[in-house]
Amino acid sequence: MLWFLWACTADKVDSGESEDTAEVIVDPDDRDGDKIANELDCDPDDGTKWMDVECTYDTLRFIRLPAGTFTMGSPESEPGRDVNEFEHNVTFTHDLYMLQTELTQQVFIDVAGFQPSEDFSTCGEKCPVDFVSWHDAAYFTNLLSAVEGLNECYTCIADEDDDSSTRKSYECVEAMDLYSCTGFRLPTESEWEYAARSGTSASIWTPQGGSDMNEEDVRDCDQDTVLNDGTALSDLSWYCNNSAQSLYPVAQKTPNAWGFYDMSGNLREWVHDWYGDPPTDTVTNPTGAPEAMTKIA
Repeated sequence: MLWFLWACTADKVDSGESEDTAEVIVDPDDRDGDKIANELDCDPDDGTKWMDVECTYDTLRFIRLPAGTFTMGSPESEPGRDVNEFEHNVTFTHDLYMLQTELTQQVFIDVAGFQPSEDFSTCGEKCPVDFVSWHDAAYFTNLLSAVEGLNECYTCIADEDDDSSTRKSYECVEAMDLYSCTGFRLPTESEWEYAARSGTSASIWTPQGGSDMNEEDVRDCDQDTVLNDGTALSDLSWYCNNSAQSLYPVAQKTPNAWGFYDMSGNLREWVHDWYGDPPTDTVTNPTGAPEAMTKIA
């Protein structure tokens, strides 16, 4: 499983004011051939709508998510809805930055120093990193924070009984209030959904503004799924019908309105939260259930 990383600002803004996240326009030249935008037109007069972090291998581009409020969860009428997806409003009082793509295998290798992915030789360096635990993910965010001289958002302790010379096991816990930490961390489930929706109230973002699946297509992998607005799901994501149960390089499909790739397919992403019942009332800066049996991906 894979995750997105966040670099978050600790400065609060007026939660009563919401600023739009600009749509991004992919540079059609694609100069380096990796099908990731070389330039993003996020209002040329405002360079604060993205942030580049130079890595040992590649540049990591983070897109800014402005403070604001959105409706999380889904209506009972939505096809494929889980029974505990209660609709409720979520307010963020901080601007946040989220990685534009799933983290690639090569960047993970260069920062963490080991290769966890079993299919590296067949999929390649631009594929999302897999076979990592939630603790691996949290530990990686600490490594990247250290590279950038930022706060480490997790306290991670190595397993002293692990005698591996190449890959240590870690146990990680939250080191401080997530919204006070200025380093890199995993997104909360609500932050991830905010980015995935990119302004739509439908279950899946589409170029037409968002759409839902037909009930009969929810678990049908035998044919290409066409959403209610006519969008082919294969244009937006790798999923059971078109993926052959394999991984694919990041950013091969259409990004959503805010510029994020692979939000509805390819590989699942770890988020910060424990898995638990979501709230039913309005919440501000939520961090999920206090504790449970498993983390959310």
